[in-house]
Amino acid sequence: MIDEALQDGPAPDEPPASSVPPLAATFIVYTSGSTGYPKGIVLSQRAVLHRACQLVNAVHLRPDDKVLSLASPSTIGGLQQIFEVMLTGATLVKLDLQRTGLGTILQAIGERRLTMMFSTPAVWRSVAGIDNAAVALATLRCIQSSGDALLAIDLERLRQVLPAECHVLSVYGATEAPALLQWFVSPKLPDDGPRVPTGYPLPGFAFALLDEAGNVVKEGEPGELVVKSRWMSLGIWRNGAVHSGPFEQDQRDLSAPVYCTGDIARERPDGLFVTLGRKDRQVKILGNRVELAEVETVLRQVPEVADAAVVARRGEGEPRLLAFFVPRERGSSHITDAVRKHLKERLPAYMQPSQLFVLEELPLLPGRKIDEEALFAHAAQHAAARLSPSSLPAAARATQRSIDMVSKAWRLALVRPPPQDSRSFEEAGGDSLRLLLLVFHLERLCGRSLSLDQFHGGLKAAEFAVVLDRLNEGRSPLLHGTLPMVFLVPGKWGDTPLLARFRMACASGIRVVPTSYPDLGCLARGDFEDIVAHLLAQIELFAPEGPVLLAGYSLGGDFAYAVADRLSKRGRRVSALLVLDTDAENYSSGPPPERRSLAQRLSTLCRLAGNRDWGTIAEAILTPSLVTGPAGRHVLRFLLLFRFRASSHFIFRLRWHLRSMLVQFHRESWIRQVPPTRLSVPVVLFRSEEGGVDLGWHARTEKLSIVPVPGNHVTMLDGGNSEVLVAEFNRAVHIASGQAAALSEG
Repeated sequence: MIDEALQDGPAPDEPPASSVPPLAATFIVYTSGSTGYPKGIVLSQRAVLHRACQLVNAVHLRPDDKVLSLASPSTIGGLQQIFEVMLTGATLVKLDLQRTGLGTILQAIGERRLTMMFSTPAVWRSVAGIDNAAVALATLRCIQSSGDALLAIDLERLRQVLPAECHVLSVYGATEAPALLQWFVSPKLPDDGPRVPTGYPLPGFAFALLDEAGNVVKEGEPGELVVKSRWMSLGIWRNGAVHSGPFEQDQRDLSAPVYCTGDIARERPDGLFVTLGRKDRQVKILGNRVELAEVETVLRQVPEVADAAVVARRGEGEPRLLAFFVPRERGSSHITDAVRKHLKERLPAYMQPSQLFVLEELPLLPGRKIDEEALFAHAAQHAAARLSPSSLPAAARATQRSIDMVSKAWRLALVRPPPQDSRSFEEAGGDSLRLLLLVFHLERLCGRSLSLDQFHGGLKAAEFAVVLDRLNEGRSPLLHGTLPMVFLVPGKWGDTPLLARFRMACASGIRVVPTSYPDLGCLARGDFEDIVAHLLAQIELFAPEGPVLLAGYSLGGDFAYAVADRLSKRGRRVSALLVLDTDAENYSSGPPPERRSLAQRLSTLCRLAGNRDWGTIAEAILTPSLVTGPAGRHVLRFLLLFRFRASSHFIFRLRWHLRSMLVQFHRESWIRQVPPTRLSVPVVLFRSEEGGVDLGWHARTEKLSIVPVPGNHVTMLDGGNSEVLVAEFNRAVHIASGQAAALSEG
């Protein structure tokens, strides 16, 4: 590009000879320290010139271009932009965002008819939210976004104010390596998560994605981005000399250093890389990897929210997500409730922030990145003002023993004591998974199983104690009267908070009685028939005679079907079987899992042991075939009885995993071996939007009714979708109960 620009002009003067070699140290650029202590990065003439030429050729920088730079000249970005315009004769306009503000900058773009602007996603996000920004940006032909991840929702809003023909250049690099990935973002961005793909590898750089053990990850999986190139910096400046610093040498090729970026990325099938954040900011909650950018994206989709940031606080137990947002209008009432409702409707429970904070503006570092330390400090000040470590206030109808157990379980589930004020579990930062954890701790403390449907996130600490007293005394906290009763068999995960919320929504018109699967010992010793017998015993305890109404969610629909068959053969009338999105066929089919060598498995286990990830180790070792064998049952008994010094989160997670694994294992064995019986019992299938036509139920019953409900297999039970399901489910229960009553009277 540079050679082409000079072809039609006069021949340039011969440059004076230089005694400075290309690899000589030219600049020492200090990092901002946003990811650690500031370091002095030593750059050579060759590295700076190489990146300048890459950018000039990419954007076709011309003498008539006017480039706006908001970067300080003491940063690598600011230095590069100076040399880029000098090489092409373009005009460079330098403005200080901290002093002038966005309004003045937009005015300068319009008045000076600037053609290019290079900045960070945080600045572009602010630009997109300014009224009449499109008028000021009308002369731009290309913009560059670098320095942080560009979110898809921000790009969508930014394109609304940019000229239609304006190109968006995404660049990923570091002070150690000014540019590694780059591409012009396609106008039709594929739906591939919350982040815009970062770019394609630039020529002269070799890349690898490595796991924690230093092995190359499988195709499509995330790993740490590692790069090798001779176009990077020389090292770091320390005590008056250049040291290798973060760079390593490949002993097979000493011509180029190796740099571990510390960023997690994945490579798409089309060769584009997507950066997923810093390695030290990866968050795993109850076994699920959480992408903080995805939570931020959902937050920014709230119409009343102007900007948002999410951080993860680590401590004892699981990490907690803290969400901060800036409202578009100050003094908006009930905005926190609206935001929390929005998040619950769009995110699974493990991604729900524990706390929400309203800020006038997000704190930023000088480089326009989010100041996470300031966010943590704000959260700490807020906690000090709102919470105190005082003991749980005594409830008038609760015993001190129950109060103490609730207080201890609350601390274990939320990593802090119950609040002194009248906030509920949800208002204090709890979510549905932590509610499950709280009930688990209560079960351990009181030494008995507890029905989850008696607890919900709206209860205060004192109310938990009242419910616990009633359950320990054998009294029911709820009076159902003569409401129609239906027995519900849960999915493989058992009685989850999502099902409990669904049952509470039904409680005004019907009584939903949850059933439970056998304990782990019985599941390890028994089979499908033992599970069915266990469910039958619970149902006949509540309803020893008369017609029975059954329901099953997910995998539980298969067990409810088997229970209906047994009851019918005993001469009991089954009014109806209500099935919530159960696939009657073998849904575990698919390609067999990849077989790994013994060395590979041992290497993985050693890495997990080094990270003290005992839950994942147990889940990997305790397969159904092992647990159901004689030796496996002894190991299982030892694991469940031994008092670990480790966090009880491990026991909770292990029990939860093993129960679900064994329930699904027995179901799959049964469905492969036993041909379906065609029942005369009416079946109502509540089918989600992702289900098939009848999910195989025509082969199981002579009377099938299909009721389509909104949402997928999970969201059909939650949010606005559940309103439709609750109404249709209640209607089906009343119809079946009415028909059964009429037959009895006849």
